[in-house]
Amino acid sequence: MRVYTCCYEPIAVKLIHSERVNFDMVSVVVPVKNEETGIAKTLDNCLNLPVNEIIVVLNGCTDNSHEIIKSHPLRKKFEILQFTQPLGIDIPRAVGAAYAYSRNCSGVLFLDG
Repeated sequence: MRVYTCCYEPIAVKLIHSERVNFDMVSVVVPVKNEETGIAKTLDNCLNLPVNEIIVVLNGCTDNSHEIIKSHPLRKKFEILQFTQPLGIDIPRAVGAAYAYSRNCSGVLFLDG
């Protein structure tokens, strides 16, 4: 499984469409911790990517991030993994990648909000 980290959607599209990268199934993992001001835009950008699934990992959020994600018009396209306690930076990414791998993903793109 290949893993890429990106915080800017046009770069993500270039990575996925690169001739050097050949993926059968691509998942986007979006780690979220108190991102209520930008999570809707991030999710909208994810929907513009040529990916198979979007995995949102809620990392001990104390703001309205969860409610914003649940009320997103295309909520059914997201897999949500939720942790009530903050787990740092690396653990939510690792959990999201492991979940993608368990679903036979061949590539993971991390997209930060």
